[in-house]
Amino acid sequence: MNKVILLISILLLLILSSCTSKIVETDISYNTIINNRDSNSKEDFHRLFSNDIKHEITIEISDTEWKKMHQDMNNYHNQYGNYKSDTYYRANMIYKDQYGTIEIDQVGFRTKGNTSRVLPQNSDGTLNSSHYKIKFDETFDNQVNTFDYQSLNNRKFFDLEELNLKYNRNYDSTYISEIFSYNLFNLVGVKAPRATLATFTLKIDHKEILLGVYNIIEPIDKEFIDKRYEEDEATGNLYKCLWQDFGPATLINNYLPKAIGIKDASINYRPSYDLKTNKEKFDFKDLKSFINNINKLNGSEFQNYIENNFEVDNFLKLLALGVLIGNPDDYRSMGNNYYLYHNTNSNKFEMIPYDYDHSLGQGWIGEPAFTNYSIGASIYDWPNNNLIWNNPVGNGTHPLVDKVLSIKKYQDKYEQYLNDYITPNNDIFNYNSFLEQYYRYKNLYNIDAMTSKQNYVFGERNSRWYFEQKIKDIKDQLNYYKNNPDKRGIS
Repeated sequence: MNKVILLISILLLLILSSCTSKIVETDISYNTIINNRDSNSKEDFHRLFSNDIKHEITIEISDTEWKKMHQDMNNYHNQYGNYKSDTYYRANMIYKDQYGTIEIDQVGFRTKGNTSRVLPQNSDGTLNSSHYKIKFDETFDNQVNTFDYQSLNNRKFFDLEELNLKYNRNYDSTYISEIFSYNLFNLVGVKAPRATLATFTLKIDHKEILLGVYNIIEPIDKEFIDKRYEEDEATGNLYKCLWQDFGPATLINNYLPKAIGIKDASINYRPSYDLKTNKEKFDFKDLKSFINNINKLNGSEFQNYIENNFEVDNFLKLLALGVLIGNPDDYRSMGNNYYLYHNTNSNKFEMIPYDYDHSLGQGWIGEPAFTNYSIGASIYDWPNNNLIWNNPVGNGTHPLVDKVLSIKKYQDKYEQYLNDYITPNNDIFNYNSFLEQYYRYKNLYNIDAMTSKQNYVFGERNSRWYFEQKIKDIKDQLNYYKNNPDKRGIS
């Protein structure tokens, strides 16, 4: 009897799940694929992030939900002084590409962003450009034991539970600086999000507006970890590391007690080291121990510890690409914008790069630490705004970089990666690769960019200058350190 009840429950759940989404395919070749899989397969994931096809996303939201979001955000601002309420609102999503259309009912929809978050609509009715997050498994206020809750909980589309939408905040006329940066990391084996472009249209009741050409970016979450690690490696702690109210995430030992925790937007609590997985049985001992050891150990003790507890080689690749990309808002300069994942099998932490809208000669230059978009900045004494601003939390240091790059074999490997990445035959960091991607996206999206609310056309800007000058600068520095190895390291 129990088996019969279970079977009936499963059938009802499947029926309800089918009611929350509709898949309408128009391409016969893709129909052949979709009929032999479910909507959670990895083929959806690769389809979504393909840079060879045009992606269109529309969010339909009622005027009632839209106004409720604004009221809630205003109330939150009145209480806490920012708009980061993180409450999701009911909406529908329509995704379209050359293969067909996917309609997804009852997705969670909200604004996102740290210092960049604003009200998406002004008091006069005009829309602001804003970053958004879509959550496919949001259960809203449904009761846990109801079928509505079960049909939404753990629901995925494109093999994702969430999706980030990021507008062209820095007016990057190439539109692809962040996408290209993530592609570089993935190309050399550093785990990084997948990203591409899409048109983003907002439909409020019957009023529809093309907001612009947005970056769509894979979130770094449990799904991200599951895709990149074996099953026995994918149960560890994932920390999002940002400069928040408790200071920058410099990994220095004198962090404030509340700097490590689990974000609770309802009380405006946002730790610098925010645990994103294993929240039910949270334990921060792994990160606290890691921070303590990288600060207190020195010499051979530090080297033995770091080789056994950290993915050093991937970190050296990340540092080398960070220099080439020229992002001034990362761990090395700001104690900001990265994730740490603790692999439960190897027992090693790994750094994951995040947020590269300031990069490749555009966006924030990084003043006062940086000038000239990082061209001329030392590959060892990389400019540090925390040091210049005399930040009291961490004293402006970044111990993980300082100690790793004080070891000769890591210096050799770091310089080798820098040299490899600018070698033309390796086809990694070069202008032609950037230009090829730029024209591919421009051909797909330029008309939409011109006709959207943002109304910003594609253009190459100073990209050729940046690549040529950055490569020349790094070649000069590598030659200098080859002839003056005693000058290496952090001063």
